[in-house]
Amino acid sequence: MTPQDGSYQFQGGPPGYAPQGTAFGPKGYSSAEVAKSEQSFLTKVFGWMALGLAITFAIALMFQSQGAKIAPWLWPAIFIQLGIAIGMGFGLRKLSAGAVTALYLVYCAVTGFTFAVLFAALAASGQSAVIWPAFLATAGTFGLMALIGATTKMDLSKFGAFLFFALIGIVIVSLLGIFINATAITWIVMYGGLLVFMGLTVYEVWALKNKREYADMLGPAGDRKLAVYGAFSLYLNFINIFIRMLYILGGSRS
Repeated sequence: MTPQDGSYQFQGGPPGYAPQGTAFGPKGYSSAEVAKSEQSFLTKVFGWMALGLAITFAIALMFQSQGAKIAPWLWPAIFIQLGIAIGMGFGLRKLSAGAVTALYLVYCAVTGFTFAVLFAALAASGQSAVIWPAFLATAGTFGLMALIGATTKMDLSKFGAFLFFALIGIVIVSLLGIFINATAITWIVMYGGLLVFMGLTVYEVWALKNKREYADMLGPAGDRKLAVYGAFSLYLNFINIFIRMLYILGGSRS
């Protein structure tokens, strides 16, 4: 790798590959061009994420009144979500860009139906007024974390493993909560989980910005696949933060 008039060129490696901090491929680019490409890519990611959220909340609000009828299908919907998440995670290289996009949008739609059940339950308990404050609080929190991830100059790679294991811990405690009704477990899942998903948002936005150059390694339309999968990851963070905001704000009003 040698500097040439403010640009960098990586010598060697598979086509389309460049290590972190270099240009997006074997051809050198100036730092301004790299920054512009990163900004364009993140715009695509957040665009897909916004579309997914719009689908989810539109369906949830449209079918909120049918929540009781949808409730029996809640567990099948959860298994569908789990299957899609696993399929996208392990099949990203082999799936076409259209298939990745379709799976993502189906996931968002299914989540909308599960949220219809949640919103109906909140309405039945007289707490439906908390939905929009929780959404706005989530949007503000997520936006701030995303901004930090997009603009920080720090190397956050060392936090990835820590956040992953913290997430695994939250999942394990959540499973324990099914069998053990304890306030401490609820606090860990809700407040601890909120901190974990805030941290994941910062880290994943940073990682997407710095891993943009690996899109070519995902095969045809790799840029599209990486943008949609990145949107899916951030979408999950937003949804999980929103659920916890509902609990926190709902508890303060009860």
